[in-house]
Amino acid sequence: MGPGEASEMMAYGLVYVCLAALTLFVGTCWALFPPAAGGQGRYGVRGPRDVDAFARENGYSWDWAISMPIYGSDDELNQVQREYSLRRVIERLAGAEVETRTCMARGGGAVVLKLRCRVSRLIRQAVASGYRLELDESALEDRCRQGAKKASGEWIWRPLELAYDRRFCAAYFPYAHCFAAYDEREELRGLWRTDGEQVLRGVDRARLLLEIVQAPAANDGAGLALSKLVREGAILRSCGLHEYFDLRELAYRWRGLSLARTAFAQPLDDIRGYFGEAIALYFALAAKIATWQMLLAAMGLAAWASDLGGDRHRSVSTAFGVAATSWATGLARSWRADEARSALEWGTIVRDGDDQDDDAERAEYRESKRGTLIDSPITGKPGGYFYVPEPARYDLAIAGLFAATSCVGIVASGVAVEWGLKDCCSPKKGGTEVVFALLEALRIVATRRIARRAAARLVDLCNLRTERAYENARASACLGLDALNATAALGYVAFIRPFMPQSCSFDDNCLRELRVLLAVEFAARTFLFDLGVRVVARYARRPDELTALSDDPGGYDEQPFLETSLLTALDRLGHVACFATAFPPLAALATSTDVATLRIDALYLATTPTRPRPDKAADLGAYGSAVAAIPVLAAITNAALVVYTGRFFDLALDRTATPNTKPVLRLIIFLVLEHVLLGFHLILSLLVGDAATKDVDTQIKRHAFILSKVFANVADDDDDPDRHDSFLATLDTSKPFVPNLTIQANDEDWTPIQGSIGGGTLFW
Repeated sequence: MGPGEASEMMAYGLVYVCLAALTLFVGTCWALFPPAAGGQGRYGVRGPRDVDAFARENGYSWDWAISMPIYGSDDELNQVQREYSLRRVIERLAGAEVETRTCMARGGGAVVLKLRCRVSRLIRQAVASGYRLELDESALEDRCRQGAKKASGEWIWRPLELAYDRRFCAAYFPYAHCFAAYDEREELRGLWRTDGEQVLRGVDRARLLLEIVQAPAANDGAGLALSKLVREGAILRSCGLHEYFDLRELAYRWRGLSLARTAFAQPLDDIRGYFGEAIALYFALAAKIATWQMLLAAMGLAAWASDLGGDRHRSVSTAFGVAATSWATGLARSWRADEARSALEWGTIVRDGDDQDDDAERAEYRESKRGTLIDSPITGKPGGYFYVPEPARYDLAIAGLFAATSCVGIVASGVAVEWGLKDCCSPKKGGTEVVFALLEALRIVATRRIARRAAARLVDLCNLRTERAYENARASACLGLDALNATAALGYVAFIRPFMPQSCSFDDNCLRELRVLLAVEFAARTFLFDLGVRVVARYARRPDELTALSDDPGGYDEQPFLETSLLTALDRLGHVACFATAFPPLAALATSTDVATLRIDALYLATTPTRPRPDKAADLGAYGSAVAAIPVLAAITNAALVVYTGRFFDLALDRTATPNTKPVLRLIIFLVLEHVLLGFHLILSLLVGDAATKDVDTQIKRHAFILSKVFANVADDDDDPDRHDSFLATLDTSKPFVPNLTIQANDEDWTPIQGSIGGGTLFW
């Protein structure tokens, strides 16, 4: 056995070991899932403690917590830490009608402030901000059937009768999933859907409480920019507190999922109701990827078996690359439809005319700018005008370009040094590729956190105005640096190394070396670091929420779970789709990892002492755009792998081309194959299209019409209702029209008039 075969067998052996370990690990997760009480006692989730008067009156207790450091006499404080002292923060919260309870964290390193608001204060904030809540389907239907009249008895708008018709909207009933800005008018009471006796759910209370805490004092808020205070060190951590009974119910649902139903039956509505739409969308995407990858994994294992059988792997690998590209296209289109349905059913679609602006202005932006109050030239309303001089924009662009170039240079230098050492260390010796693939996995993990923190810092320097723009910019920066960091070595081996004087380690081509690197690096990084670190971190977590709140998170990121989970899931998806030709069984390894990750993430959320921020999201923003971009990248990379790295067309080129014409013919083959794959992508996109979202569009228009009647009392378009009713009476289907099939000899309705025009008869 040669050195190439030895390295390849070692890589395949590692993949087999990882698959077996993953199977054992997934089974262990199901066997050792903690009690469905949501981690009561042992994991620090608050149980049903002594109920005070506030809890008896409002039906809930503390919703949020802030931990602040205790300074020593010799500590040097910055301006923000001096300005936002514990006393100042409590006074601001009290001015915004936020109740607090102060207690020492275990260990004595911090002071914890627990926050809550009364229902009346939260309702007032909901009315002021136009917070949308779901309407009760039956109550809304009854209200529409009543219509609205003037004081004189004339109809403003007549009763509505919207029937369910599968021809136009088969997925939804007319009054289902309708959301509207909360309104306290007497005629609208009873329309809102209630959770028990409360209109506001726990996730709604947390969001409204955060709105009060971060709103300016002029708007009856506390004026605390939490993320800025965390970044400046005035606050250690800001997070939510669990509700025992709600978390226990969700944990019961998670525990009831079998291994086969993990990717098919995630309780997305319950996840959304407790953790918010953003985390629910992550679970929906992870479950979608795991479900679709099962089909690709079966095809990949079949292609691998054919690969081990002989020379047929050349055509089989090419066909599998085409299939993987089409698969990625179908996944992207299906996810787009799922996002649209989720946005409708969860009420995160911003309709025209809504008072609520989900794309709110960031508190950090308001505090960092000294604006001039002017009348808006668009709306005529007073607002802040912020002038950014041109030199500042140029400096920011230069700083961003320098930071991006530095990151590219650092990654490229690391890859060059690593593979330069590999070439010096006896490249023909078996096992060398496996060792350096493990080193590459270590390098990726070591630089990944640095790259993500650098991306976050770079986006903070931009000081973007709105929350949506900030989140999308941060996600885009993290995705770009993550992709560069994870695929630098793979791109070097696949597309640069074949053209270097000292070519690949194996005698035939670089495809086998790429397979070894891809198999070992992906398996080691996924199993040892992505899953292993999560499990270790989960079981090493200290069991008390007060202790967890006193921990310094080592950064200022308030939402590490969602960002890390999405980046990891998209990293696996990109590897599977873009390098399908190089290593077909990679999909099987990724499928096992995705299923295990779903269980581990559920375990983490059900037992972590603190509750993530319940973000509202209509879609995944830049992460969803990455899912849509992966099929295009997969078409290009798989075509390049077939033509240049694997050189599957070498036999045909040796027979028909000379050494001088080979590069040109190879380029032509690459362009043809790439355009064929992109053509498949375009055809599938057109075939699938937006057919799945037609029901969503119909329901959105229907809801806009219903809300215009019920909430705004918009009059009917018909000026003469009686004439309209008489016209409808003529359309009685019980008396159908009888067709007249008689053919007349001439048109007797025309009367001839004597006269002539040019000798003919004139008819008038």
